[in-house]
Amino acid sequence: MKKIYTIFTLVLYLGAFVAVMTACAPSNLTISNLPSNQENIELNDETIAPTVNMIETPVIPGITVQAINKYAQTNATTRSAAGIEVSVANFRFASNEILVDACYQLPDESDWTIDKATIITNDFSILNLSGGTGIEFTRTLSGSTRQLTTFEDNKILVTEFTADPNLPNYRCDTLSFGPIGDRSNISHLILTIHSLIAIPGEGSECQAFMNRIQPVLEAHNGEFQINCAQEIGGAKISIVLKPDSMSLEEAEGLIAEYLKPEIYEGEWKFEGEIK
Repeated sequence: MKKIYTIFTLVLYLGAFVAVMTACAPSNLTISNLPSNQENIELNDETIAPTVNMIETPVIPGITVQAINKYAQTNATTRSAAGIEVSVANFRFASNEILVDACYQLPDESDWTIDKATIITNDFSILNLSGGTGIEFTRTLSGSTRQLTTFEDNKILVTEFTADPNLPNYRCDTLSFGPIGDRSNISHLILTIHSLIAIPGEGSECQAFMNRIQPVLEAHNGEFQINCAQEIGGAKISIVLKPDSMSLEEAEGLIAEYLKPEIYEGEWKFEGEIK
């Protein structure tokens, strides 16, 4: 008779970006429902190092320029780093924050969003990325068929279009930085986007996690089997079968290793004026 170990429940807290964004950086991953002789473990950015993706993605010049120009009220600036093109425009104040619109090429079909970014102002204030809202993004349905999702006036508009299969997808967001104090002295700033992060969209955690874990299962020739049950806000993963030579703790650690978010690092730097 097989022993089934429920090793943990994954809960993704969508905190950095508002609900209209399809992906946001998780504040933590919580492991619960462990065997009674073990304590619950909270995994956060400090306890689990992300997987860094350094694969060079071909830059297709202009894909983000075309996107940002639909919204740009100021001249757009484009930078490429680590094989990814990023375009920004429209630096502006909003209450006690600085906002900027950014469009960026997506490394692959995962749900990517900007993970870390900072602004340094001419009065030497350092502002971290504090949140943002989605503008639009594209994804591939099949072959040359793409889907464009646009967030406009509290509505979500979805359309299909045809594009060269070799063209990458992109995403546009309005990024928020703050809070700021006295803004009367701020006129010039430098924006640096440090990294992108890919986490599963809400409701697709199981599919994404199982895809990443599959190589581990195949390597054990059927002796390592897991089950993933999709739940509200996360996914519950259970060990159905594990090799006799592998302890429960080792199995948990192995699976946790494959549940780390993907990080795409680069340094996209922009200068801007703001009034």
